[in-house]
Amino acid sequence: MGEEMATSAARIRLIEITPQLEKICWTCGIPGASIGVLHHGQILHRTAIGIENIDAGRPTRPSTIYGIGSLTKAFIAAGIAILVEEEKMEWTTPIKDLLPDFRSTDSYVQDHATVVDLLAHRTGLSFAAMEAFQGDGASLLPYSQILPCASTLTSVRSLREEWLYNSWGYSIAGLIIEQLSGKPIHAFLDDTFFKPLGLNKTSLCPDFERLGNAVAKPHAVLSNGIPVVLNHRQQFTDNVFEAAGGIFSNVDDLLTWSRFWLRCGPKDTTFPSSQLPDLLSAQIPIAQPSHLEKSYALGGWIRTQLPGSIGFMGDNAYILDDEPMPIVGGGLPSQLIYYHQGSTVGYFSNIALIPETQSAIVVLTNGIGSADAADWLGQAVLQALLEPTAQPIDYLDWSERTVAKLKEYYAGLTQQIREERKPGTRPRDLRQYEGRYFNDLRNFFVEIRPSEKPAEEETLEMAFQGLESQCYELRHLHDDTFEWSMTWDERARRGRYHCLDPDFYKFTFESTEPSSEIQHLVWANTPDTNYVYVKDS
Repeated sequence: MGEEMATSAARIRLIEITPQLEKICWTCGIPGASIGVLHHGQILHRTAIGIENIDAGRPTRPSTIYGIGSLTKAFIAAGIAILVEEEKMEWTTPIKDLLPDFRSTDSYVQDHATVVDLLAHRTGLSFAAMEAFQGDGASLLPYSQILPCASTLTSVRSLREEWLYNSWGYSIAGLIIEQLSGKPIHAFLDDTFFKPLGLNKTSLCPDFERLGNAVAKPHAVLSNGIPVVLNHRQQFTDNVFEAAGGIFSNVDDLLTWSRFWLRCGPKDTTFPSSQLPDLLSAQIPIAQPSHLEKSYALGGWIRTQLPGSIGFMGDNAYILDDEPMPIVGGGLPSQLIYYHQGSTVGYFSNIALIPETQSAIVVLTNGIGSADAADWLGQAVLQALLEPTAQPIDYLDWSERTVAKLKEYYAGLTQQIREERKPGTRPRDLRQYEGRYFNDLRNFFVEIRPSEKPAEEETLEMAFQGLESQCYELRHLHDDTFEWSMTWDERARRGRYHCLDPDFYKFTFESTEPSSEIQHLVWANTPDTNYVYVKDS
């Protein structure tokens, strides 16, 4: 079959899978999606599914703008490549030489970590992000706190020992760009990429009021499978993770962006084409052991050799846990694929590049679903784009299985917390717990205060940073331990991601002696790590 006929057949297959894509969205509780496909360097397919605002009933369009979350990281890595090309730094330059105020709890990391270690997620530092973000689209720590917060991250692996995803690395990389370019990160990206490449709908600080209906509303799915519009959209201006996940864009702009990564776009001197081999080369293996390549490049790109499993960074892999992801491209000759996934409040995204055929797939969705719809949609589109002789995968079935497993997890989480209640144990007088509990940097605190519920309920309220918008109920669990778990619908309406670790929802108050005053609050806000907050005197 000639290339023209093969391309025409692929276009027909992409049109034919539209009903399946609609069912995947419905199954996952996602109201809308925009999808674009590049093939042999040219746009092959653009489509939109569902609605961008479930309250207003407006349909999505290929031009609809979405939050792209961690797809932002490719722009940051390319920005670093520009600075390397301009000889303002080298890939191997230590971070401390670029940012003199950089500190780490690990002296070896502080002295030897480079920008590549940041971009490849191989610093070995923990990803403690919960003090910066706690739902409702609120930014709890300002941009100025990037280095102070990063200085407290503990080493859980040795430098370059293992791939550990950590968005703080891209926040720090954003500071490096600002330091060496002399521009705020949003201005640098505007001047270096967005304007020169004609990415007219892409911005790190969009004017949502001016854009109006051009931007999809963020949603989250309720336990009955129905999505609701979230009250708050994540605003990344002056947010510690602005450079790690703050861009808003659309399918058309991201297809244009993909062409430059595939080196099939119009020549533009602003793009660091000579640095592409460094940006896209394997930096550290992931998902080991693996006979075929599964490694991490820079800019968020995961390199995977097909036939193989993808979607490693998204919610589906997290929900399915030990269950293997489907094998894409079974029965076809081996070829390399780059992919990346992103999420922010009410938006999930997915992008894949296939260098051999100069192809790209972009999927943008407007909801926190009961499965990662952007992932399953992207894989279904990839399957349609590949040769029809590939072993077929039923992605609607995979969507249904993922949703069912997540529901099981939520039921188990509720049951586990219920079983930890100890009959006969009572808390102290609730007034003894009241106060503000600060972290070591004193840039974050948890305020504990009386609940408006009747006293016999033995409940308190806690508020992150003392904010009314960040207030949650604390219920007595046992002794000096309280819990603040939420129902599925409570979590969804507050724009919170799925978190299935029961320890995350427990607060334990401590004192030096059983009879002495409460002095500390202990919270496992990062898996396997207890953080101690000191009560303000």
